[in-house]
Amino acid sequence: MRDLEHLAEKHFELCHSELPNHRAILLIWYADLGVSINGAVVNYHCPKCGRVTSTKTDEFVQHETRGGLICDRCRREPEERASAFD
Repeated sequence: MRDLEHLAEKHFELCHSELPNHRAILLIWYADLGVSINGAVVNYHCPKCGRVTSTKTDEFVQHETRGGLICDRCRREPEERASAFD
């Protein structure tokens, strides 16, 4: 839990939110995504498909919404469907 609190603190410093309870909101968000920390890597579930995904801590804290954390496979899906009709 200490690692998640540290991650939330780092995330909070980079966010543009002025909500006083934003750190608590981040911890709830992390719980929803199943966030775990392994050194400098954050593991979490893609908010769209639920697949376990990993990213560097510094990249993870740059995202202010769940949409930025969608896995690469989910990001490619619309492109793959579009190319099928070309």
